[in-house]
Amino acid sequence: MADDAGYYLEQIVAKVRFLSLEPLLEPMHLHFGNQPGRKLDWVIIGAQTPYSAKTAPPMEWVQEILVAANNAGIPVFMKNNLRPVLDNTEIPGWTGFELRQEWPNADRGD
Repeated sequence: MADDAGYYLEQIVAKVRFLSLEPLLEPMHLHFGNQPGRKLDWVIIGAQTPYSAKTAPPMEWVQEILVAANNAGIPVFMKNNLRPVLDNTEIPGWTGFELRQEWPNADRGD
């Protein structure tokens, strides 16, 4: 369903096309395209509100989305409710990072 939704989202003419993955309750295996005119401008990632350790996404899920967004040059906004996920992550070799709270460029000229 995510692939279908992504296809239709990319067809929308708008200054900013974004994908909000909140609450992130299952892994999302996303492949963002970078073809001209079919680019997603922003990705928002968040946990369920109110925060619960039972529904918090594993850091691996968030990391997979971050890598896909990085590869496509898409800014990412991580909601503050992901901070406990980052603080409690114990991935071997993981050095951690601050919440990425980037904004899209709305001046694309579309």
